[in-house]
Amino acid sequence: MNTDGNLGNSLAGLTIVEIGDQLGDYAAMLLAGLGAEVIKLEPRDGSASRRIGPFASTAPDPEQSIFFWRYNLNKKSVVLDVDDLDIDALELLRMTRFVLPLCMIAVYSGTLRQSWALACHLAGANCLLAKSSDKDQIVTGLRQAFTTGCFTDPSFASA
Repeated sequence: MNTDGNLGNSLAGLTIVEIGDQLGDYAAMLLAGLGAEVIKLEPRDGSASRRIGPFASTAPDPEQSIFFWRYNLNKKSVVLDVDDLDIDALELLRMTRFVLPLCMIAVYSGTLRQSWALACHLAGANCLLAKSSDKDQIVTGLRQAFTTGCFTDPSFASA
């Protein structure tokens, strides 16, 4: 626990693997700003957020996306070509948990079935958030997952 009052080091020593869309970019940016080491997994063609403008150059260029630069501050990036792995999302979660047993895994899902939530947690996800979650719900869910080790968005219980 950080006792010096510097929030920039609050999550120092914690490694987070980010697999997600723009919502994941934002949530992981907040965690990186608090000192966590964030590793962003991107597909071979790059994250979809690399194609969101505005761009630093006159032509749309995935390497010049100001949106991407802003929401991926203080992160490391690794290309993972899951298309060639012939595995599903749950297997990818299990593999991530095996390779990085102490990392926090948060899943942002548009599928709100309770059975999907249970499968994600059994595969190794600590935090399951609905894609419809707002900023406060994301922060609350991640905080609870860090504190208790597990969080499921209430949207999954009502689906």
